[in-house]
Amino acid sequence: MLLRRMLPQSGHLRIAEIGVYCGRGTAMWIVELLNSPVTFDYFAIDNFKGSADYESENLYEKTIQNLTPILNKVNVLKMDSIEAVKRFPDGYFDVVYIDGAHDYESVKKDVNHWFPKVREDGYIAGDDYVKGWPGVVRAVDEFLKRHSLTLIRVGKQQWAAQKTNEKPVKIGFWKRVMSS
Repeated sequence: MLLRRMLPQSGHLRIAEIGVYCGRGTAMWIVELLNSPVTFDYFAIDNFKGSADYESENLYEKTIQNLTPILNKVNVLKMDSIEAVKRFPDGYFDVVYIDGAHDYESVKKDVNHWFPKVREDGYIAGDDYVKGWPGVVRAVDEFLKRHSLTLIRVGKQQWAAQKTNEKPVKIGFWKRVMSS
């Protein structure tokens, strides 16, 4: 599981999940966190309008129903991700997980708006990095290239990248990474 790869041995984590769709993934992350040595603040952010690709009736109600046993462990924000991003200071989150709308423009907006909210050495991550979602793949690839981040693949469709303060420096035709 992606979260296991990012979990520290102790401390406090702040996590934002962008795109919740019924809360099943949220519940899995919360259970994993509850069974770990960390404390956490978890924000599940979605407009709950659905999409043409997925069922969209009563998504908010279904999500709350699915999360009822752990609802006291998660902050559900019913709003657009770009509206929600304004509520948090830069560097606030340890992990931002992007799984909202899957078209190129939406993914591009999400990764670009949420990346500043990730703390140094934190992670930006997401789902559906597969051929069947070309908009996700294109937006993530462009984002990683623009920020000189290394793709971390987990399982068949999850992706992550760690935010570091290392800056690529061009030396002739070669790139070498040097700490700033």
